[in-house]
Amino acid sequence: MKNWCRTRFLIISLSIAMGACQFNTGGLPETGEECQDADLDGYGVGADCLGPDCDDASAGCTTDCTTDANDNGVRDCDEACVDGDGDGYGQGADCLGVDCDDSVPACNSDCLSDDNINGVRDCDEDCVDPDRDGYGEGADCRGADCEEGNPLCNADCLGDDNHNGVRDCDEDCVDDDGDGYGEGADCLGADCDDTAVTCVDDCLTDDNHNGARDCDEECFDPDLDGYGEGPDCLGPDCDPASELCNVSCVDADHDNQYDCMDACVDLDRDGYGTGSGCTAADCDDTSYFCTVSCTDLDSNGVPDCRQGLLCSDADGDGYGTGTACRGADCDDTSITCNTGCVADNNNNGVRDCDEDCIDADRDGYGIGAECNGTDCNPTERFCWSGCVDLDLDGMCTESGDEELVLNVVAGKPLLVHTGDVCYPSGSPNCYDWDEAVDGQWGTTWYVQTNPSTVLVADLGTVHTLIAFRYLVSWDARETYGTGAQLTISVSTDNTEWTPVDERTVTRYQMMDFQVSTPVSARYIRFAWTGSQGAAWNGWGHVYEFQAFGY
Repeated sequence: MKNWCRTRFLIISLSIAMGACQFNTGGLPETGEECQDADLDGYGVGADCLGPDCDDASAGCTTDCTTDANDNGVRDCDEACVDGDGDGYGQGADCLGVDCDDSVPACNSDCLSDDNINGVRDCDEDCVDPDRDGYGEGADCRGADCEEGNPLCNADCLGDDNHNGVRDCDEDCVDDDGDGYGEGADCLGADCDDTAVTCVDDCLTDDNHNGARDCDEECFDPDLDGYGEGPDCLGPDCDPASELCNVSCVDADHDNQYDCMDACVDLDRDGYGTGSGCTAADCDDTSYFCTVSCTDLDSNGVPDCRQGLLCSDADGDGYGTGTACRGADCDDTSITCNTGCVADNNNNGVRDCDEDCIDADRDGYGIGAECNGTDCNPTERFCWSGCVDLDLDGMCTESGDEELVLNVVAGKPLLVHTGDVCYPSGSPNCYDWDEAVDGQWGTTWYVQTNPSTVLVADLGTVHTLIAFRYLVSWDARETYGTGAQLTISVSTDNTEWTPVDERTVTRYQMMDFQVSTPVSARYIRFAWTGSQGAAWNGWGHVYEFQAFGY
C-alpha cells in the first residue's frame, strides 16, 4: 500500500522530494501526512509542502493571490493568460505564447532582432525596414514592402511596363518606348516622354516653328532646305544651320569655309575660280599662273600659261623654284603646304598645313573647315566663341566663371519691340519678344529685319555694364542682300544713346563681347536693320539677348 501511495503522489506533484505519501481524500488531514494541500498544487500546511498556500481552493493561486497585472479586476492567478501589455502574449495556457517583454506590446515573441542594424530592437521601432528602402512594417514607413530584402521592389512587385517578362523593380532601366532612356541606373538618361522613341532629352523645342515638337517630326530640318533628320527628309544635312549646304560640306580650296557657302572656290589661290566672289572663272584652277586664258598655241598638250615661266611648281600653288614663283615651296607635293611645313600647333604629330582644323588648345575651335568655329583664344580651352571675362578674374565666360555677374536684362520690361512676325502670314502663331530675354537659348523671337527690329529694355535702375552676349540668326537668301546691320546702344535717360557694339550679321551667330570701359546705363537698345539695296531682307531670330553687369 505504501509503494502504491508513493507512486500516485509523484504523478500528482513532483515537488515533494522525500517522505511518506500524503494527500487529502476528503479535505480532512490523514494520520501522519506532512502537507495538508486541498487543491493539490503542492502548497499548503506542513513541512513537506512547497510553501504556504494563499488560496488552497485554487490550484493556480499559491504564493500571490492579489496581483492583477492586466488591471481587469481578475487576479492573475485565476486567469488562463497573464498578459501585462495586452498583446496576447504572456504566461498561461490561453496565451499566444510566452512574452519576452510584457511591458511593450510590440515586443512579444522576438525581443532581440535588429534587422536594420541600427542598435534599436525592431520591436521598438515605428518602421522595421531591413532593406532600407523606406517601405516595411510600422506607422512611419512609406508603406508596406511587397518584397523585403530587395530595395528596388517595395510598393509594386508585379508591374512590367516594358512587357518583357521582367518585373520593373528588377530592372536597372525601365524604358517603355525602348529608346534607352527611362528610369534606372542603366538608362542612358531620364526620358522626357517615354511613349515616343524619338523624344528623349528635349520634348519642347520647335526649331522649324511649325507647331510640332522637333522630336515628333519625320523630318527635323532647322534650315528648311529639305535635308535633316528623319525618314521624310531628302537626306541627312551636313550643315543644319545653312540652307546652302546639305549634301556636301567640303572645303576643296582649304580656305576654312565650306564650298557650298564659299563666294569663291579658288584652288590655286589666284583670285579666279568658281563663284560670284571670284574675279572671274578660272580656266585652270590647278595653276596659279593660268587664269582667263589657257590656250595651247603650239598644240603640245600644255597650256601656254604653264610654259616659258621661270617657276617650277609641281603642285600648282604658285610656290616653287624660279624667279616667277610667289616664293619658295617647302613641300611641292601639297597645295596647302608652301610657306610653312613645320608648325604643329596641335602637338599631335600632324603638320598644321595638312589639317582641316588647327586647334592648339583642343576645345574644338580653331582654324579650318572642320572646326566648330574660330577660336578667340587658341591657348585657353575654356575660351572659344567669346573671350569675355565677366567678373574680371582672368577666366572666360565659357568656363562657367560668371556667377558673380548678373544678367541684368532677364525679366525686365521692354519699352519698345518692333518687327514681330507671325508665321505663316496672318496666323496666330506669333513669336513673342519676351522670348528674347527669358534666359532660355532654345526659345526665339521671330522678327523682320526690314525696315528694322528694335528692342528697348528698361533695367529699372542704373547698372554698370561690362559685357553683352547674344545669339541671333538671319534667314539670308541671295535676294535679301549680303547681311543685316546690328547695333547695341545704351542710355541713362532713354533719349541720348551711346553705341557699344556694331556689326554685320550674315548667318547664325553667337557673340560675346566685353566693353573696353564699363558703362553706366538704365536702358539698352538692340537694333537690327536689313541691308540697303536688297529687294527684301527676310526674317531673323533673336534666340537670346543678355547684358551683364552690377
